[in-house]
Amino acid sequence: MIFLFKYKSHPEPRHALTDYDPSLFYSKQVYSNACATQAILHVLMNSSEKVDLGKELNEFKMFTADFDAFLKGTAITNSEAIRTAHNSFSRQNSFLLESAPATDDDDVFHFVAYVPYHGMLYELDGLQAGPIALGECPNESHWTEQVAPIIRARTQSYTAELRFALMAVVPSRKGALQSRLDTLQQQRQYLAAIASSLELSLPALPSLPLSAEELPAAGDGADLSAVGEPSDRDAILATAQRIDSELIDAAIQLRQELDKRKSWHDENLRRKHNYVPFLIELLKQVAIKGRLPEATLRACAAAEEKAKRKQEKAAKEKESAAPAPAAPMAPTSTPSDP
Repeated sequence: MIFLFKYKSHPEPRHALTDYDPSLFYSKQVYSNACATQAILHVLMNSSEKVDLGKELNEFKMFTADFDAFLKGTAITNSEAIRTAHNSFSRQNSFLLESAPATDDDDVFHFVAYVPYHGMLYELDGLQAGPIALGECPNESHWTEQVAPIIRARTQSYTAELRFALMAVVPSRKGALQSRLDTLQQQRQYLAAIASSLELSLPALPSLPLSAEELPAAGDGADLSAVGEPSDRDAILATAQRIDSELIDAAIQLRQELDKRKSWHDENLRRKHNYVPFLIELLKQVAIKGRLPEATLRACAAAEEKAKRKQEKAAKEKESAAPAPAAPMAPTSTPSDP
């Protein structure tokens, strides 16, 4: 699980482990703006018993097995495969701007990972001195119930801040739906063979919202037990109707998943595109038409208004976070001396 939150320039000290299970993959973040990649790697590298890491990551894990946390972080930055994957999602930066160190008023966000590993629950943050142990986790199938109150408490430690995100590394939904479609297609072929042996014909396959290229390749070895051994016309047609309904449902879900992935792809292309030539040409045309001074004034006014709103919001947040003044004590009477 990966958690995104607003990073504080002066975070509260955490108790990080210096002596921990050497097989736990933990790496220091030695390069800025790489915390998301680092968090994903922390999840994947500590889930290799459940996840197929592939050739590149398996070799990387074996290569860095005896490295300390800092060397692991350095190896991440030096890995061409990891660097290429990371840079494929980086924004186009056409200007090199000098910036001051971030403060609590700046919108700086950070990713950390939560993973169960060998009976323990850990928070893995590359900016900490080491892994943070969050307690024993004997039942790893229910570890999310254990981490939920921890994340909830962390979000509640902020005042008037709602920008959090919680993500999970899960099996590919696309792959699961393709496998389901393949199984249903094989079940229908099996049912068609049974119907043919009884000199029956099934209704035509329903129209699916997928192209031929998007349909999974025909396989074999699917579980056919769900079809059973229907021996009469009514049972065969009822089974065919059920399979066709499930086929349509799975195909619609796969269509939605494919469309979603295309949307992600297009969004990433737009995010990485270099718009500077277009903007320069646009400014030239605005200047030729004599409208640049007016547009500049409007832009400056909008920027000032935005900065003013941001300052007002920060002031309100600080005011609401300030402790309430103590109520004045009522005067007490002192008995006179005898």
